[in-house]
Amino acid sequence: MSMNKGKLTVLIIEDQEINRLLLQGILKKEYNVVEAENGKDAFEKLRQHKDIAAILVDIIMPVMDGYTFLRKLKKSEFSSLPVIMVTGEKDDDTE
Repeated sequence: MSMNKGKLTVLIIEDQEINRLLLQGILKKEYNVVEAENGKDAFEKLRQHKDIAAILVDIIMPVMDGYTFLRKLKKSEFSSLPVIMVTGEKDDDTE
């Protein structure tokens, strides 16, 4: 996918392809979109794409979940990036 120089780049971290496609469909008109299937893959994408302006991350994922990703992100060189958590979970503890 070619990146439009005039747009900010958003990283979507989501293990379900249908959810990635949905989020990409919502965002692609206004933003460049980079996708990762889990937190581990996301750190590779962050290193590859130095222009990421914001992150959308799912909570429940295999390999590295959203909570672990946030803990590692906080201790990384990417700690200043804004993060929005997305989840299908409905319980109060998750919120």
